[in-house]
Amino acid sequence: MSFYEDEFQVVEIPSSIDTSVQKAIFRKAKNNGQPLIVSFHTWGGDYAQNDPLRDKISDEDWNYIFPDFRGPNKQSKSCMSELVVADVEDAINFALSNIDDVKKVVLIGRSGGGGVVLKSYLNLDVKIDAFIAWCPVTDLESFYYHSLCVGDEYSSDIISCVNNDLSLMNARSPIHDKTNVPVNSLLEIYAGIHDGCTGPVSITHSVDFYNKIMRYMNWEHEVVQDDVIIKLLARSIPAISGYEIGDRKVYLLKERYPFSLTVFDGGHEMLVDYSIERIKKIISAH
Repeated sequence: MSFYEDEFQVVEIPSSIDTSVQKAIFRKAKNNGQPLIVSFHTWGGDYAQNDPLRDKISDEDWNYIFPDFRGPNKQSKSCMSELVVADVEDAINFALSNIDDVKKVVLIGRSGGGGVVLKSYLNLDVKIDAFIAWCPVTDLESFYYHSLCVGDEYSSDIISCVNNDLSLMNARSPIHDKTNVPVNSLLEIYAGIHDGCTGPVSITHSVDFYNKIMRYMNWEHEVVQDDVIIKLLARSIPAISGYEIGDRKVYLLKERYPFSLTVFDGGHEMLVDYSIERIKKIISAH
């Protein structure tokens, strides 16, 4: 693990739900009153994966934890299972018990990690100030059949995760979870308009989850309508004039506090610099 600086430590966290021990990368801020950033690995990653946020988090002197939560999504204990949710909560509680005077707690992830952000949003029993999901996987059934269509490896991963029983996919999918909206928590979802074409996860994963929350709130007028979704999928929708995130055009922006959905000019990716600036604004807000 030579790529870790001295300030990032490999820690071991006993599970609260079984006898396993979870590894994580942990950083304690040098100064008190700093936020805790909980960052998640991608679909095929684990705690040892390189996190593009890590260097910038060090520059900001933020607290940080990068948990393993059962590693790559290739077996039944991983892939947004109950064990994964428990591991995430264990990692957060470990970090909070080992740092002082935490200002705010922010969860962030991309791809499979974005899916875990949304799974956590609906299921965690710990106070989180903001959930930020980039190109998230929210519906395993949709992801499975898209993978079969394009011929990538994710369909076989999903088969392994559900032990060849496709009926179990919904139980692991945030889109099918009971909607339980945390009080006073921000939810921000970002999707690149080209994902699903140049990347493996259709933007419908993001749009459908956002719509799920809007319907739960009885805000039907905020739901992204089918005609707009069709234009997004066809990439025939014009960019919003004069509005960008980072240096990227934005094709859809839905905001109703404390929720937002942004479809930007990009693929299956997280905009790192923008994410850091966004976290700065979140932690400075009263």
